[in-house]
Amino acid sequence: MIDYFLTNTTSALRSPRMQVYSDLSLGSDHKLLSLSFDYAVPDGYPSQPVLSSSSARRLWNLSRLKEPDVCSLYVASFQSLAAPLVDQLKALKSSPPSAAPPIDALNDSLNEACFNRKIK
Repeated sequence: MIDYFLTNTTSALRSPRMQVYSDLSLGSDHKLLSLSFDYAVPDGYPSQPVLSSSSARRLWNLSRLKEPDVCSLYVASFQSLAAPLVDQLKALKSSPPSAAPPIDALNDSLNEACFNRKIK
């Protein structure tokens, strides 16, 4: 079974690399794929994102993670918040379900652990 990555910005993708993880079973003929690439900003795109109220995004000052105290707090908080997800993923790996796992719910759990407001 072949899966695809679709994009409308092929000119911006430089040196694409795809890896097929054949050692992971998803309970079907599908295999986990990852696509890596270098991104070149197309001419005419603004250098800063334009944010509207309908497309609010979480913006972080990632340079703060260079501060040991801030980094330690984030890592500890993430480990604590992600623990239930890790347990759920281990259970799925050890006993794969007959139906596809709830990938959207798993993704929501990961996002919640990453972006939880308790982490500052």
